[in-house]
Amino acid sequence: MPCRETNLLMLKLYFPPRCRLRWLIPGLLPAGLSLLAGASKAGKSWLCLWLCLQLARGGEIWGRTAQPQTVLYLCLEDTYARIQGRLFRLTEEPVPSRLYFQTGSCAIGDGLELQIEKFLSQHPETGLVVIDTLQKVRTADPNNGAYASDYQDMSALKFLADRRGIGLLLVHHLRKQGASDPFQQISGSNGLMGAADTIWLLQRQRMSDTARLLVTGRDMDSCTLHLQTRDCIWQLLEEETAEEQVRKAVPDYLWRAADFIQRTGSWTGTATELLTAAAITGVQPNQFTRKLVEHFYTVFARRASATSPGAPPTPGCCASPVTKMTVMTVVTMIPADPLYRLVRYRLVKRVRPPYRHRRHHRHRGRITVASMGFVLPTGNPSPRRTPPLLRGRPRTPQSHGRLPREEPHRGHQRAGDTG
Repeated sequence: MPCRETNLLMLKLYFPPRCRLRWLIPGLLPAGLSLLAGASKAGKSWLCLWLCLQLARGGEIWGRTAQPQTVLYLCLEDTYARIQGRLFRLTEEPVPSRLYFQTGSCAIGDGLELQIEKFLSQHPETGLVVIDTLQKVRTADPNNGAYASDYQDMSALKFLADRRGIGLLLVHHLRKQGASDPFQQISGSNGLMGAADTIWLLQRQRMSDTARLLVTGRDMDSCTLHLQTRDCIWQLLEEETAEEQVRKAVPDYLWRAADFIQRTGSWTGTATELLTAAAITGVQPNQFTRKLVEHFYTVFARRASATSPGAPPTPGCCASPVTKMTVMTVVTMIPADPLYRLVRYRLVKRVRPPYRHRRHHRHRGRITVASMGFVLPTGNPSPRRTPPLLRGRPRTPQSHGRLPREEPHRGHQRAGDTG
């Protein structure tokens, strides 16, 4: 019991009770550990300096009103002369007295926390501390791996931010290697994203005046801000939520096909026949099939939503509010042969069978849409050519997947044989 009482005492001392989450920028930047990542020379430092000015002044930030508060900007890659020149370009008014700059600091675990603690003691009304950049305050630890080292450094800064109730914004870079998920381009391991409360990702093409700011976090809904730089200030052009982005990504011909199937109730045929029946032009059947696979859960509602309207959607499946169909299931049938398998469009993008010699296995997949489940036609649904049997040696590790030749049953004898 003494150990439990000690833990409760530590919680009362270091984590005082708070009524609600503190927002530095309403809906975009809460108190806690945040990460701003972007490519080199993408405008991250200009963005941070403008944010610090607006927060210290208490101005408007992208349609949101921020309360005036003390801000500490650790510009570790710049000099005071450069900061002064940028301030002259950003504003003609005097710099707020709540904004402080520093061009040098210690490393994490080697005096950085004490340095920030000393500043917070002298300025208890501080709301935001910006560290530009994160790599400047890190030291290599040969005893830990990349993930352990990243998570350890981020956890130390997160503990400081949570204990003092401030926002700690870390500026970081992206790796050159591309990724399907933009947040996977953040340089370092997944420990950086795992420890951060909020992540801003700045995407900007080289020599372009527009950019996208992807925002996600534990205490907010994901959104995308379309920005444009004018006089070195990032101004907001448009803001999109995650649902709006999904809706815009769906081609219009998929909605038209969904409306057609909803009117008919059920439909069976190939992609070409579906495009012809729905009077959809300007799209190839293979392109239609590929987009159907990609946006299946967005356009076609799940079966559970119609059988039980009040039931929640199955985890891992997207039951989008923009769904126009009731219950639709899309499958593709390929020739009924042991060499082939049933492929569901929503799980497998490649329709052709994975064989070495594809020219011997031409077929035309059929799409079956039913209102109450799967409709599986029997036999071979209109193939162009029946796949020939694979003849050759019995299957061995060196036979490249060939099937063994069918041998007659020992109990059967040909006509005319005796004995």
